[in-house]
Amino acid sequence: MESSAAAPAAAPRHERRSPLASFGWTLRDYAKRVWDNSGEDNVLFLAGGIAFNLMLAAVPFVLLLATGATFILPLLVDAGHLSSNSVVFDFIDRLLPDHAHGPNSAVDRLISDLLNRRSSLTWYSSIGFVWFSTRLFGSLRTVLASVFDIETERGIIAGKIFDVKITIVATLLFLASVTVSTYLTLATRTGTMALVTMGLRNEVIGRVDYWIGRGIAFMFIGLMFFALYKYLPIRRVRASSAFVAAAFTSVAFELARIVFSYYLNAFNPTSLYTGALTAIVALVVWFYYAALIFILGGEVGQVYELRRVRKRQREVFTD
Repeated sequence: MESSAAAPAAAPRHERRSPLASFGWTLRDYAKRVWDNSGEDNVLFLAGGIAFNLMLAAVPFVLLLATGATFILPLLVDAGHLSSNSVVFDFIDRLLPDHAHGPNSAVDRLISDLLNRRSSLTWYSSIGFVWFSTRLFGSLRTVLASVFDIETERGIIAGKIFDVKITIVATLLFLASVTVSTYLTLATRTGTMALVTMGLRNEVIGRVDYWIGRGIAFMFIGLMFFALYKYLPIRRVRASSAFVAAAFTSVAFELARIVFSYYLNAFNPTSLYTGALTAIVALVVWFYYAALIFILGGEVGQVYELRRVRKRQREVFTD
């Protein structure tokens, strides 16, 4: 009896696991909880709504980028005897697939209309972007409220003002990431060959500089998602939970960007119409995927928060 009483107590089950087994169990627990929560929140339906609002906001955003490029590009390119409109026309024409040229060409007329009406398009696209982007962030706030179980919402006026603020912050971070990524694409050997003909640059960046730039672009995207997860809901999400959610979404977003880049490099449309139809399908899939991983990132952050709370409760009960 004394020997059995003196025998050491068996170690708890979670203490007997190896680090690798514990890590695998944690991943399975996360996957199961995210799967269950995703079914309860109907994330596939919510992703469709976000993707629709994302496409509505993307149209004026692309127009803003296009009209902004028509103002900035002549300042960067040594035009020589050519007019600024001719330089921009030639640049846009190089980006498009092979098409017929001439005064009756639909593509040439479209580019000419863009150059002739760029001032009015800038105003209209700015107003449209502010309106649709605030609706987008309003839908993101509603989705995150469902994911993080937040019942209260901001009023209409207060919500609209906050949506404008978060639109500015998120747009600046996204533009910073896009600018760095675009520069890296153009600064590689293939992109430089195209830029030399327009007088922009003639040097190629090194591999180390390229990966440093990729890290900076990834950091901007991560900051954007962190700001959305932490500050978009009316009830502030813990920084650690927002960080976990942003890390998951940023990695998934970067993986999708790599796959999409390989697709664009291998994409060689036989006609403008085939290219346009394929591009539309690819963009719709991209928007839906972006919306889905944003919601799943929130689900991962919510599971992390629930596990943290339950861990603290077990520590309190065992003390």
